[in-house]
Amino acid sequence: MSVSFPLPHAKVLLANAEANVTRVPQAHHLTGLLRRLADKSNQRYFDAICDAAFSLDPALLRQPFAPPAGDSWRRAISERRKEGLRPFLQDMHHVAEYQRRDWKLIFRIVGMPRRYKYNAMLCSRLARDALNIVGDPEFGCLHAFFERFIEPGAGWEQSSLRSALLEAFPGLYPDSLIQSLGISHPVGLADLVILKRMGIVVDKNSQLKNPSRSACQQAVLFYRDIAAKTGQTFEYVAAVFRASFAWSRFDTRSFSIYRAAVCFAYGPRCQACSHVSYCQKRDIEPLTHDRANRWLSLYPEFQHHFCNLRSTLGQLPHSATDAAVWCLRFETAFHERPGFRIPDPECLKSVRAALVTLPATALQEAWRRWADERFPQDSPLLIRRDYPAEFWPVDSLADSKLPCVLEFSPFRFFAGHGDLLLAEYIRRGETTIPLLAVDWEQVADIIEDMDSATLA
Repeated sequence: MSVSFPLPHAKVLLANAEANVTRVPQAHHLTGLLRRLADKSNQRYFDAICDAAFSLDPALLRQPFAPPAGDSWRRAISERRKEGLRPFLQDMHHVAEYQRRDWKLIFRIVGMPRRYKYNAMLCSRLARDALNIVGDPEFGCLHAFFERFIEPGAGWEQSSLRSALLEAFPGLYPDSLIQSLGISHPVGLADLVILKRMGIVVDKNSQLKNPSRSACQQAVLFYRDIAAKTGQTFEYVAAVFRASFAWSRFDTRSFSIYRAAVCFAYGPRCQACSHVSYCQKRDIEPLTHDRANRWLSLYPEFQHHFCNLRSTLGQLPHSATDAAVWCLRFETAFHERPGFRIPDPECLKSVRAALVTLPATALQEAWRRWADERFPQDSPLLIRRDYPAEFWPVDSLADSKLPCVLEFSPFRFFAGHGDLLLAEYIRRGETTIPLLAVDWEQVADIIEDMDSATLA
């Protein structure tokens, strides 16, 4: 891999990416994750193999239907049982020698149901298989075995690795092992955005949702090059660079992995980034220059509708502010952010916004183009059941004629659960629907000022 401008040594690039992570005072959650990704030890892989062996409840396998999605209490019980077993799974040699009587005693100590006896014997057999790989001069360790079959850039579609796992560890479900280890070398949109800004990845395709294969391959080659020159794992290198980027400053409050972000999709903080001396800052200038007039460019699908309707929430009808507040409430409840403070409506009056009324058909077509799927206008109630009314009371919001609110994240079309609100309007036969655009980065500024005032 080559770039058209000089880059520092690989160790300097990685050290600067790590500096972005450690500069935040509450980075312990992220650094713990990174340490696990950097771990090449046999124990890390064997722990994942044992987890995969005990991940399936034999009672569920005998049922004619799958357990419902989001069955969190089953997962919690399973995790507690696996944690109880972990002290007995610290040595591959010991686990490989466990007999039925040994497992029976362990189950009694841990409180594991006897129906897991097949999982236990499978675990002992997998330990013997792992020892055979470690003792093979061709590999010498489990990390070398896994690395041999990984296809860079293939994401979760690791056909060679799956075949190798099925052959080396009969009876083990490879998908659960691949996911728990995070060894599939995935390259996502966040990787491409930050590497394109730095000038490392060049991609003529500007559509984030459909990055070119060439761009993905460039990112994979860059991460592999850094990993080879620094002795780190591919997963660690990718995670460290990716940690510098977040789509929104709201993400830094929603997910601990984004707390180290300095390069935001629509408001990068270049002065705080350790890459600033060599980053090419491509496509950043339009996002930082004349912010007050350029924020509507975040909504290219509707920009021509909003261009002559710039205003503030305080100057628009009360329904606009109410809609913005409901979106913030939904995000707070959905991501379970108890410490997230929602500004009072009075504080939001100065926020830049634009409100327009559009034909329902126009919004439906825009949704289809964005989501590449049929809009759920025929069965909105079916989808609505997944969300309690206090999170998103769609009937009440529609009764109050609250507008649908746009979100600028490339993964989302509406803020809150606006697709259900749009579906409800269509179900009621509305021919025109209000649509609101809000400068969410300005809202993030207000929330940060509130937090700073509280700390002071």
